[in-house]
Amino acid sequence: MRVEADRLQACLPDTAVAQPIGQVGGDVSGTHQEESVAVAGLSDAAARALGRRFGQDALFAWTPDASRVLACDNGAVAASGWAASVRAPT
Repeated sequence: MRVEADRLQACLPDTAVAQPIGQVGGDVSGTHQEESVAVAGLSDAAARALGRRFGQDALFAWTPDASRVLACDNGAVAASGWAASVRAPT
């Protein structure tokens, strides 16, 4: 997974950072899987361009207000809010 993050990092501006996140994404049928890498510090447009360069159909974008799925080949966005909570230690 570090190899994929390093390959991405070589394509990024100095202000962005690629980090492996230990997750594997895939298609609905389960026939295709690939490692996930988080990239911080990109605009939506730059993230989409990077996604296209690496053959991605879509990518996830997170902000404090929403979780979004951005299509890489057009401006389509699917957005949903989210909530976080802290569990009391047991």
